[in-house]
Amino acid sequence: RVKGTIHWVSAEQGVPATFRLYDRLFTVPNPESVPEGESFLQHVNPYSLEEVEGFVEPGLSLDPESRYQFERLGYFAADPDATPEKPIYNRIVTLRDSWAKEVEKQQAAPEAQKPNRQKKEKAAAPAAPQPRHDPAADLDDAARQRFSRLTHEYHLSPASAAPIAADTALAAFFERATPHATAQHIANWMVNDLPAVLEGRALDATRLTPEAFGRTVSLVEAGAINSRGARQVLNVLAERGGNPDSIVAEEGLEQVSDSSALAPLVEQAIAAHPDKAEAYRGGRTGLMGFFVGQVMRETGGTANPALVQQIVEEKLNG
Repeated sequence: RVKGTIHWVSAEQGVPATFRLYDRLFTVPNPESVPEGESFLQHVNPYSLEEVEGFVEPGLSLDPESRYQFERLGYFAADPDATPEKPIYNRIVTLRDSWAKEVEKQQAAPEAQKPNRQKKEKAAAPAAPQPRHDPAADLDDAARQRFSRLTHEYHLSPASAAPIAADTALAAFFERATPHATAQHIANWMVNDLPAVLEGRALDATRLTPEAFGRTVSLVEAGAINSRGARQVLNVLAERGGNPDSIVAEEGLEQVSDSSALAPLVEQAIAAHPDKAEAYRGGRTGLMGFFVGQVMRETGGTANPALVQQIVEEKLNG
């Protein structure tokens, strides 16, 4: 029997995304029924919203009417403010809700007891939601001060701020990089992609500068290169330094965002796989990622994934 599954997303072609994990606002079932002298505010769940960074398939849409199940996390909907360059997904339903089951058990227990039972069992109190791990819990005093600065002055999510605050060199690197791109985007790239670039080396053991790092992220924000191209640029910068714009030109990493250039490639992919095109039209919309991947492969990963998806939708639904 299969004991579990693994959901795999390509680090090279995956699109960085933000996931907002909403949980209960209170840590008790009925915040109005609190002991005398207490305020319901004492039972506010400090972890009712947690933002984490990760990756999604390049073909995943941002359709506000669609719902997505992400492995082991629940069901999500695209945030109204999300863009192809900055996808944001909000969790709307978790996969399991054992807390609600405990509440239901407690309420049903008295009626469910058998008449001939002599010893009444006390119904178990509903378990409060387990608090999520505080990202700053393991930081020392100096790192906590940096964490506070990153979350309050730069408005970073706690999950992004903690690993940066934990390292003095990383925190200094971040602050020098931020004038060149959006602070949260800088942090996302530092947390998710910089470790692979460093390969266990210290920052000062590479040729990568904060200014070049920030400029690379800004090229992604501007749509000049995609995420895969940016990782290639960062690897070159770490090895020999240089100017990100020059590296993009030398390596041919400019993102293809010309519809007239991408449309023939989409048509070619559809014509080569008529069975999958028919399955998509029949409701298997998950095949969107397949067609986007075909075009990405054909362009060496330089195509604009969001534009490719738009063209695929037009061609298959037209």
